[in-house]
Amino acid sequence: MDYKFTLSLDGDQVDELVVASLQETYEECVKTLLCPTRQWYDPVEDVIRRQEALTELLQYYMAPEAYRTYVNYWNAYTLQEGTVNEKDKDAGVDD
Repeated sequence: MDYKFTLSLDGDQVDELVVASLQETYEECVKTLLCPTRQWYDPVEDVIRRQEALTELLQYYMAPEAYRTYVNYWNAYTLQEGTVNEKDKDAGVDD
């Protein structure tokens, strides 16, 4: 059985889809940087380069305030996760 769909999107909707896709990929980069197990399959050097490129693309596609809020959130998340991991290690809790 074949199905055919026609979808019409305006420019703003396309931009929203592009931003959502870029954000999802950016978040995967952050999660990979925080998870040594993921790094077995995706080298850190590649993840860092990809994250830098995604940062530039997001800055281009997002409104300045939304971009700052988004990047600040993920920077804080990275710092918080690093702090939590260090506290866990000090307390003898295994990851």
